[in-house]
Amino acid sequence: MFRVPESKIIKRKLYFASVVIVWVLFILTHNISTYITSPVIGLLALIVTKHNRNTYVTLGKIAALVALISCFFTLPAITQTNTIKISILMAKEFEMRKSYMITLMDQLRMNWSALTGPPITYQAFTVGI
Repeated sequence: MFRVPESKIIKRKLYFASVVIVWVLFILTHNISTYITSPVIGLLALIVTKHNRNTYVTLGKIAALVALISCFFTLPAITQTNTIKISILMAKEFEMRKSYMITLMDQLRMNWSALTGPPITYQAFTVGI
């Protein structure tokens, strides 16, 4: 009968919490990729905010909260560099990405050959026990 109107404060808190949770989960599941892409995501967030001071403060809070929550992974990675060798892991990840990332021109050539070549027949694919 009575509807509670959605307020901007609730939306902002929900947005804030969801960004923090997603970023922490990103760190936990793809830790090396997060180290590689977080600076890009941070720069993109700064560009998108359009020089709004409140948004800069919010982004700072998000980054600080994410750092604190994921501290059980990031702190050992930073302090125990001799044991973990995070820089070597990141270098290996960069090298590995080259093996499964193909250039745009190669993708276009493959797509063009698939479009202009003979028809492709697909086999039925099932997975079972």
